[in-house]
Amino acid sequence: ACNALIPYPGEAKCELACVAVHPGHRGRDLATALLRRARVLARENQFGRLFALTTRSPGWFLEHGFTRGSRADLPTTRQEAYDESRNSIVLLDDL
Repeated sequence: ACNALIPYPGEAKCELACVAVHPGHRGRDLATALLRRARVLARENQFGRLFALTTRSPGWFLEHGFTRGSRADLPTTRQEAYDESRNSIVLLDDL
């Protein structure tokens, strides 16, 4: 299982990216454990919001307290890099 936290310190936001669990290890709440740790790290580093972009699993994020957002909710540099063709859903978690 893995994930990445990408900080945007100028805007007090942090991207939770690349959340993945090997199929042989699913059903053991590993992604939930990664999310819990990401929230702790983000708070410890004074980030007020986590955000995630997904095309495949918005339900999982919503079940874990995220809300739907929009491109406008992303940090400025992330808005500029946002790829419209992917149709990613923006999800927000206020810490």
